[in-house]
Amino acid sequence: MDKCFFASFLFLRYRTTPPPAQVISKVNFPGVMDMVSEKRIGVIGIIVEDRQQVPQVNSLLSSFNEVIIGRMGLPYHERSLSIISIIVDGSTDEIGALSGRLGQIPGIKVKSTLVTR
Repeated sequence: MDKCFFASFLFLRYRTTPPPAQVISKVNFPGVMDMVSEKRIGVIGIIVEDRQQVPQVNSLLSSFNEVIIGRMGLPYHERSLSIISIIVDGSTDEIGALSGRLGQIPGIKVKSTLVTR
């Protein structure tokens, strides 16, 4: 069975949640675990439109500290915004969870990009 087929099977079987590690580890497919837990480097851009949400953003970022490599925040007074850029290194699930939870905060806009290598 090919790795892509197996990864597709896992996606179809576990659409809402990632498969438990024991499901993957019980199957003897070399390299499949690497595909699922592959770490990536990326950038998350955050636009803070509502400064009242800053404590919630900071709390969330500190809870994902194991994924965050660096952070830079800039106030943009002329437009009443703050801009935060975050460099991340983690699995796509971890990075997706962080950007998804940030995007759920009202007054916060989030975009992320990841490299494939």
